[in-house]
Amino acid sequence: MITQRYVYRSRSDMFYRDPALFGSQRTVDTMVARACLTLGLPRSALGVCATPNGLVYGCVQFAPGEPNTLVERLIPDASQIVHVRSRAAWVLVVEKHAVYQTLRSLDFLALGPAYGVAAPGALVTGKGYPDQATRALLARWAQTQRAPHLFFLLDGDPHGVDILRTYLTALEGIEVQAHWVGLRVQQWLALRTRHGVPCLALTRADRVKARHLLRDATLPAALRAVYGARRRRRCAGAICVC
Repeated sequence: MITQRYVYRSRSDMFYRDPALFGSQRTVDTMVARACLTLGLPRSALGVCATPNGLVYGCVQFAPGEPNTLVERLIPDASQIVHVRSRAAWVLVVEKHAVYQTLRSLDFLALGPAYGVAAPGALVTGKGYPDQATRALLARWAQTQRAPHLFFLLDGDPHGVDILRTYLTALEGIEVQAHWVGLRVQQWLALRTRHGVPCLALTRADRVKARHLLRDATLPAALRAVYGARRRRRCAGAICVC
């Protein structure tokens, strides 16, 4: 009896197995996209997965038998996740990988009790715009029986808001409420005046993107009101949304 194990491969792996045949990575990407469209199937059904990019740090299990201990790991393709089980009551999703690394080095997850947060948590980063695996993990995590509270720590510039919108789009169909818990514009300006906190000027490209975002009907109202004020004042800062 001959058996064949189902192997998942990334598009990059497919290209480098025979570069002379495909010629370029774009050729492989186009072929995979056309095959999925023609067959009406997701990439995972064709054995194609994305190269892991996002990171998660916390007590999280993706398959039976995995140790439920505090570890950092790459977020695998959704097709390779059997289930999502965790003791985390909250998840902080960080835009910047450098900020994520800083929080890790400060042992951020262990600081909760000192600030009145006894429940365990987890850190996630998509290293900028999140890949499909990172978005899928959060969507699946939010649908578990013990769904954690999701918080997002991002830049207050148009790209940070667009990254947040990308995450919220992945959570479409799941009841999510976005609340601003960062600094208000008046507070930010007061800090700038009193302590000389630098305020970044938005570039012309940033302002064009900001106008595009403000015209987007899917942008949460809480962000629209605050971000509209920030755009008029040409400043950017860190925001945290849950």
